Amino acid sequence: MGWQFGNTVGRYGLISILFHWSNAVLFILMLFSGFTMTGYLTGSKIWAWYAYHKMVGVSLLLLATGRLMHRLLGQVVRSPSWRIHYGLYTGIIAMPLSGWILSSSAGYPPKIFGIALPIVSAGRQWLTSSAWYAHFIIAFLMIITIATHIADLLLSYRQGKRLIMRMWLQ
Repeated sequence: MGWQFGNTVGRYGLISILFHWSNAVLFILMLFSGFTMTGYLTGSKIWAWYAYHKMVGVSLLLLATGRLMHRLLGQVVRSPSWRIHYGLYTGIIAMPLSGWILSSSAGYPPKIFGIALPIVSAGRQWLTSSAWYAHFIIAFLMIITIATHIADLLLSYRQGKRLIMRMWLQ
């Protein structure tokens, strides 16, 4: 059986599957590194984690933008959980954007492969604080949304619908 690159009404294609799992892995790395660096590290070790976290965050933003464009321009798979999907898409865009605003407004723009992204608005404490709270709240909302997404898929699988198989390679 050959690879199906594009989506159909009932199944995701290879491009969507690769976007999905790449986003999932990067987002889990982001959550892990974010909670590790803010909860467990001090001193010089923390700065390496911040650099890693920012680089993965920028990568996630680029990948999520590509994924969103692919979804908007391609065939959309019918889904009973479209609200969860909208929440996930919102989170994978809003989370790195809030991190970029947080970092750059504090005067430390994120870099990817050594290239610094533009500073949004340096020196504005209210913006830094607002972005920090947004980043923090979005992280917890995404954990809840991801858990709901997984629970929904497992429940549908148990009910015999096997919706989870639409996002696996076959």
